[in-house]
Amino acid sequence: ELLKIQFGSALGDLAPEEKVVTIPGISGRDPKEISFKSLAYIIQSRMEEILDAVTFEIENFGSLDKLGAGIVLTGGGAMLKHLPQLVRFKTGLDVRIGIPNEHLASETKEDINQTMYATSIGLLLKGYEYLKAHKEDEAKKEVPPVEEPTPEDENETSEVEPDRPQVGFLDNWKKKINHLFEEDDSKM
Repeated sequence: ELLKIQFGSALGDLAPEEKVVTIPGISGRDPKEISFKSLAYIIQSRMEEILDAVTFEIENFGSLDKLGAGIVLTGGGAMLKHLPQLVRFKTGLDVRIGIPNEHLASETKEDINQTMYATSIGLLLKGYEYLKAHKEDEAKKEVPPVEEPTPEDENETSEVEPDRPQVGFLDNWKKKINHLFEEDDSKM
């Protein structure tokens, strides 16, 4: 990972062949030297496998023709040198790096305004929208009036109805978060 971040490239043809990096030996083995070009070809092969899998899923879902605006790369991997060029070459679509600057309102904006945080911030914003929409839906529903207990009721011991499951705050929150990741339109 460190080699990829510091010296990696998604296109082997663009990496310098004359530069080398030393890979430390593992389990008592001697360190090895590898050229930037060789490292880049290894990275390029893995990225092409990932892109092929993503492209297959997009085509399988029937959405390839709906990507008129192209592909947005997010996350730490999007910072890989020459990745947009590789994605553009493999897919034929426009490509850009996504950063979470559109919805941020903070004095420390630059600390989190990086592509490595775009996916997380996007999920948090989507979760907030979901919770806000469901809160509004719940407010629109009529809440039945609560009956005040009578003195006769206070003498009786109250038991939890066995048919009615007791759901706590954490269970409700878990259900709401899990709902964010459900795919209604796709078939598994």
